[in-house]
Order: sequence, then C-alpha cells, then structure tokens
Amino acid sequence: RRTKATQSTWGDRTEIQLQSEMKSGCVALGLLLACAILVSVSAEPSGTDLITNFGYPVELHEVRTSDGFLLNLYRIPHGLRSSVSTAQKPVVFLQHGLMDTADTWTLNGPSSSLAFILADAEFDVWLANSRGSRDQPSVPNYDWTWDEMAAFDLPASLQYVRSQTGNAKINYIGHSQGSILHWASASRGHISPDWFNMVFALGPPVFLKHQRSTLFSIMGRLHADVALSLANCVFVPTLEFLQKFMKVTSWDYDFLLQSLFGPSNNLADSNWHGHFPNPTSSKNMAHWVEAARNGEFQQFRSSKKYDLGQLPAASYKYIIYYGTNDYMSSVEDVNRLTQELTKTKNLFHVAAVPGFAHMDFTWATSAKTAVYEPLLNQLRHAALAEQTDEFF
Repeated sequence: RRTKATQSTWGDRTEIQLQSEMKSGCVALGLLLACAILVSVSAEPSGTDLITNFGYPVELHEVRTSDGFLLNLYRIPHGLRSSVSTAQKPVVFLQHGLMDTADTWTLNGPSSSLAFILADAEFDVWLANSRGSRDQPSVPNYDWTWDEMAAFDLPASLQYVRSQTGNAKINYIGHSQGSILHWASASRGHISPDWFNMVFALGPPVFLKHQRSTLFSIMGRLHADVALSLANCVFVPTLEFLQKFMKVTSWDYDFLLQSLFGPSNNLADSNWHGHFPNPTSSKNMAHWVEAARNGEFQQFRSSKKYDLGQLPAASYKYIIYYGTNDYMSSVEDVNRLTQELTKTKNLFHVAAVPGFAHMDFTWATSAKTAVYEPLLNQLRHAALAEQTDEFF
C-alpha cells in the first residue's frame, strides 16, 4: 500500500502533489471535453501572410491525399540575401508538431526562424501543414489520428515536393509529432528511404513511457482517451477556454505551458503568442493520451506497433536533438529510440540541448545558436560529403 512519500511512476512527484494535480487536472479535463471546441482565430498574421510580412517570397501549393484531404504547403524558394535562381537547390521539408502549424518555423522572423535561415542559406524550403490545422482549405471529417497523417499526408506531400522540384532526395526536419510521422510512415513502407538525404528529429516523442507532462499524465491516469475517441470532432482549446482554465486552476499561462512541455527560460522574446494552440481531431488527442499511458509507439486502438527494428536500411543519417528539460521527450525514451535505430544499423547522431523544453526547438530565439547553426552545418557537410561515406 502506498504511503504519502511514495514516488509516482509519472515522474518525481509525491502522491500529495499528484492528488493536487489530479484536482486541477480533472477540472481541466472537464473543461476540455465540455468546451465549445471552436477554432481559435488569431489576430496575428499567419501562413503566407506571416512569410510575406518579413519580405520573403512564398508560394502556396495544395496537395490532395488519397483519402480526400486537401493540405496547404508553403514554399520559400529563396532568401532575402540570395539571388532569384532557377537552378536546382537542396530541398528541406519542415513538418510541425501537435496542435501547431507551419507558422512555428517563421514566427520569430529572419534572424531566428529556421525556415528563413535555411532560405537565406540557399535551400529550397517547404513548410507542411497537417490535416485539421487552422490554415487548411477543408476538413472532410475528424475521424483520424497521426496514423492517417503518416499513411496519407506525409507520402502525398513528399511526393508532391519531389515532383515539383525535380529533386529526388529531400532533407526532412520534424518537430515533436512531425518527427514521429517520418518513422511511422517509413516503418510501414509508405515512404521510401530513397527519398531522403538526411532526417532531423527535434524533440522526438516516439516513446512516452517516461514523459512528465502533467496534463498528459493526468489524462492518461483517467483514461481520457476513451471519451476523446468517442467525440469524433475538432479539438482545440480556444483563447476563451484557456482564460477560464487559468482562472479555475489558478495557473498562469507560463505555468500551464511548463506543465505541458517542461520548464523553459528561453521564450521571453519569442513571438509564439497568437499562433498556438491550433485545431486537431479529438481522436488524435486520444492517440497521444493512449501513448502516454502505455508508453508504446503503436497504432491507435490497436496492438500493431510501429516496429523501428524493421525499418529498411538507409543511406541517409538520422540526427536527433532533444532537450534536457523536455517533458515530452525524456532522455530515457530517447535512449530507447536510439537503441531501436541501432538494430537496423542506420547511422545517427544524438545531441542533448541543455535547458531546452519541448517547444523551445521552434519557439525559442536561442534555438538559432543551440540547434539551427549546428543543424545547418550538418546539412552543408552532408551536401559536400554526398559522394563519400564520410560524415561527422
């Protein structure tokens, strides 16, 4: 029988702390399930407007998936300091995370946003938007999770980019949910290893056994995925909902974010306000809660796992960045990921970013020096070494 001092399996919290969090979490969960679930409309520029406001060229492309969804892709063909050229450039494909959009790669402007940094470095930059997000042209239904994103959205988007650019190989950069989509899709054969030069995973929450997010932990303990899977509708906490949530729980916005993603001192000068959260499906949230409870990388409501040990051997390299303060992608779970990748003898490089929480990889201006500059060097090094076996 547990005592008050017993440590919980959900992190370094005592039962007393968990009971307090459970009370707040139950209120939060009730509000989440009872809220009007309306799309949060921001007054901030978004999508192509956000890109053009910073003076960059942008193209809007529309991709149709085989299951009937229309997806917007944004292309930044060149940077401010690079000449307009029809010459083929290396392609970089950026995939955002859960309840986020392509804005996450541009919101901090030319000096600190990865999309602009890459465009100025002579890369052909493509920004993906997942189904259901705010800037999508249409959403036929909400009967999907990231299973369908991996099976339909990612293959269709990548094939389109390869066709439009004439470049057979792509450099893939995914954050959070965007990183796991690659491995889910590749392990099922929906995408080919021949399509990639390099794959970067920023804060990859492939396994959630050791995640420490208060909300996901509480929702997992309450089996909230059952109710969320039955809702079968759009899911997004509106700004009005967040205000009510903070009033009832006495949490401020910073504490709310840190309880979800981990403590961060890197967002004071970030422009992320007004760009998060964005819509997803209630079933997709249920998939995340289910994963937080069972700690496995598997299909929703199924025992079928995405077996990383069965990934086809690839010539490209996996580059993994994780934060030491990341509640969604713990060092223990990252270690498990690298152990699985080792089975296939795929090459990889792992780097810990001190003090980084989950959203710092795209929201923090300090990500430029902590992540983007070494990432850019790795891209350049790989391009120079493409005809050799040398790397790092």
